[in-house]
Amino acid sequence: MSEQSLEALFLQRLAEIELPPHSITRSESGQLLLDIPSPCEDVGFLRATIVAANEITVYSKVFHSHCVCHSPLPPSVFDSKIADEAVDQIQGFLSGRLCASVENGYDGRVASYGFGPLASIGKTNPSYAKLIHKLHGGPSSYRAWSWEGEIPVGSN
Repeated sequence: MSEQSLEALFLQRLAEIELPPHSITRSESGQLLLDIPSPCEDVGFLRATIVAANEITVYSKVFHSHCVCHSPLPPSVFDSKIADEAVDQIQGFLSGRLCASVENGYDGRVASYGFGPLASIGKTNPSYAKLIHKLHGGPSSYRAWSWEGEIPVGSN
């Protein structure tokens, strides 16, 4: 398992999907960088970079996600799982299947950040909701963003 083999698989997977206008460059430290400007100012961009031999980070101004595989799998399977997960997250965010969210406590302080299916925003177990209520003085509110912009969501 090496950054080079992960990079080759990631580039191969990216070539298999349709992406909006984007650039693929290298950072000053030599890391591969996918950069897609977003039509939404709050989101800003969607980027992905290989930060280690077993990790791709997918991120924007409103979220970040680490695609990592810790497993005794053979390196080729290991790299494939990481590349597939990163490309799935990129496709999911671009298509609106996945969104970024922020949970604000009643006092206005950030309680948590999230990245996942739109349907999961604001769904919490009762003990978590009780803890956030205690820590922040009341119920939470949520904001969420898809690739295109902010998505209206209710309060918990």
